[in-house]
Amino acid sequence: MSKRNLIIYFDYDVEKRFENVREINTHDGTLEFYYWNEFGNQSKAQYDMSKLLGFVYEI
Repeated sequence: MSKRNLIIYFDYDVEKRFENVREINTHDGTLEFYYWNEFGNQSKAQYDMSKLLGFVYEI
């Protein structure tokens, strides 16, 4: 299985990276996805898309 990364850009010099991302959804102005956290547990994250500069999904 390939490693899927998601990079979220909040500003031109502020970003947050998530590894092993799956099930990315965008609905009602929300970016929602599941990823494996540093403890090996599945986590869910949600971000208001109006506050993001953009995002990139790397496969």
